[in-house]
This record gives sequence, C-alpha cells and structure tokens, in this order.
Amino acid sequence: MLCAAPFIHRFIYNDGLPNLCCAAQREATECDSQFQDWNGSVMQEIRRHMLEEDTLPNICSQCAEEEKVGLPSTRAVHNETYKDLGEPELDIVTGTAIDAPLTLDLRMNNICNLSCRMCGPSSSSQLAKEAEKHPDLWPPVYFDRYNKFDPTEIIENAGAIFELKLLGGEPSLQPEAKALLQQLISIGNTHIKLFITTNGTNYSKSFWGLVEKFSNVHVNVSIDAWGKQHEYIRGPAADWKTIWTNVRKISNISQLGLQQTVTTLNIFDFWKLREYSPFPVYSFACYLPEKYGIENMPLKWKERAIKIAKENNVYEQEKHIFGLMMNEGKPHYMKGLKQYTELMDNVRGQHLIDYYPTTWEMLEDIG
Repeated sequence: MLCAAPFIHRFIYNDGLPNLCCAAQREATECDSQFQDWNGSVMQEIRRHMLEEDTLPNICSQCAEEEKVGLPSTRAVHNETYKDLGEPELDIVTGTAIDAPLTLDLRMNNICNLSCRMCGPSSSSQLAKEAEKHPDLWPPVYFDRYNKFDPTEIIENAGAIFELKLLGGEPSLQPEAKALLQQLISIGNTHIKLFITTNGTNYSKSFWGLVEKFSNVHVNVSIDAWGKQHEYIRGPAADWKTIWTNVRKISNISQLGLQQTVTTLNIFDFWKLREYSPFPVYSFACYLPEKYGIENMPLKWKERAIKIAKENNVYEQEKHIFGLMMNEGKPHYMKGLKQYTELMDNVRGQHLIDYYPTTWEMLEDIG
C-alpha cells in the first residue's frame, strides 16, 4: 500500500469541499466534488492505485517531492496512523469495514477574527471584509462559496472517529466544530486523538470547556514571532498580551506547541521565537502566496539571512528552514512586494520598518 489516506481519511476545505488530504493537489474547486462520495468511482480508483501501483498518483506530488529531499511527508503520517488503528483490512469500495472516515481534517468555513498577511479571504472572514473595502489587496472573493458546509454526515458518524483535526478559519469560533465536539461527548467518544490549530485569541468556555472533556488533546497555537512582531504579521486584532495569556490557559488542558510560519517577513529573525518560548516551536516554510515564499528571495538576501543566523549561533538548529530557503525559487514573485506591503500598512496603520527593519531593507533593494 502506497498511502492509507484514501481508505481512512477525509479532508474538508474552508469552502466545504473535500480532498484526499491537506497535501493533495487542488486543481480547481469544481473538481473537488468528485471526492464527495466516499464510495464513489473516483475514490475507488485512487484506492486501487494505492494498492496496486508502485508510484504515487499525480495528485500526491507534494509528498513525493518532500520524500525525495528527506523531509517528513503527510503520507508517512497517514501510514503511521493506519498502524495505530491496528492496520484494519482495506477495501477499495468502503475504505475499511467501518465504511466511513476514521480520521478527519476539518477547515469547514472561513470564520476567523484575524487578518494574517500570508493568509487570504478563503481562510479568513476578516480578510474577506478587508477585500471588499480594499480590492487592490486581495483577489476577487466569491462569498457564496463559504460557510455552507453541512456537518450532519460527520456528526452522524462521530462514533467512527479515531482522530480529529480542527482548523480554520478559527475553530473556537466555528459552530460546526462545537456541534461535533458536543456529539462526541454525548456518545462517550472522548478518548480520540484531538488536534486543534488555533490563533489563541479566543479562550471561550463554549469551546474550550468542551475540549477539556477530552483526554488526548494536542493544540498548536499559530504564532510567528514574539510580541509586536507577531501582531504585525497576524493583523491588528492579534493582541499579544491576550494571546500569550490564553496560550498558558490552553497549556493546562492540552499538549501544546507553537506553530510558526516562516515567510519573507520574518526570515531574518524567526528563530527568536524559539529563544523566548517555554513551549516547543514547530517552524514551517511558507510557499503561498509566492511573494511570501522564502525560496523566492534573491540569493544575496538568502545569504544575508544565513549570515545573521550563524552570527547568532542558531543556524544549525534551524538548518531545515534555511535548506528550504536555498531551493531554487522565482525571485520575480517578490517584485512589487514593497508597494503591496506599503498599501497594506497604510490600511492597517502599521509600518514594516518598525517591526522588521532588515526585511524593509530587502524590499527597498528589490523595488
């Protein structure tokens, strides 16, 4: 078997449409409906491929590329989960004898209270509002695509869930997430592996009071920098004092880590977060939007980032990020980022130079 995901897993985008997993390619929104039917012909063909072929299908190119350079892939995660399930017998039509997803990765809608610079209206209702007021900042937003997900089928099959991931948007604000947690509690299925990715701004009892009832909870709080630098990246509503207070509260009911997105904004000092945080920090390189992708930086600025890291004796521990940065990129994607950043700064009453002076210097150089 190449990958267990098509047999045990379901991923739901912010617009309510499914895919094989978070790493699978998404060519066009209208094509995602082919994955709606758990027992449909498309799912059956992919399962057959996973059982009978020697190479991953094209839709799985991200995992193939990551494995080529020795990085952990999403495929490896799903195959490990399959082992944790006891390696149930696989079925091309039903996935397993349960005939329902055993692991879920749910985004469900774009309800969110932050406006992160490297995000987009599809994942943040705040950015969707910003896009209406300032269309030069964001591509056209099709509002009828969001907030239409019906969780009824998932809730009805809650007894089959072995592992649940809740993301957003912001899951602590999603009515669907709360409804699913309430159903799991009502049927006594509270020993599942529960993974939550949150921005940490909202510690409401209506959500976290439900989370407290689960025995195996893992929470990643999305934090990209310490203090004011984080507020710059994540938007004016990302009050640092509130977030860090909530981080400590959440750590009392979960295994907690910080999930850091490394972009062209924080590449010159992202490692400072690890120095300040008492919690583990998991750093990931941003690929999209391309203007924030660190591999697209000009070579001399890549070398500058490495020089700064070495001067601060952090290069070796962050080598995986700098290795991704040194991949061949497309520097033309960064052309115009200076003007784009200035436009967003004017809208938000912020100024890049006050938070990330080396990044400001780089954008001035690129033009």
